[in-house]
Amino acid sequence: KKESRKEERREEKEERKRKKKKKKKNKKKKEKEKKEKKKKGGEGRVRSE
Repeated sequence: KKESRKEERREEKEERKRKKKKKKKNKKKKEKEKKEKKKKGGEGRVRSE
């Protein structure tokens, strides 16, 4: 019983790490999109796709 609990906790930690990584990736993606929109100019903001 004790073993499985330890295992569970380890998996939870991994899951959290994965989620954090994913969030970071998404943030970078969004930043990139923002920069590209700025490059294009204002017209990109009117039509949100």
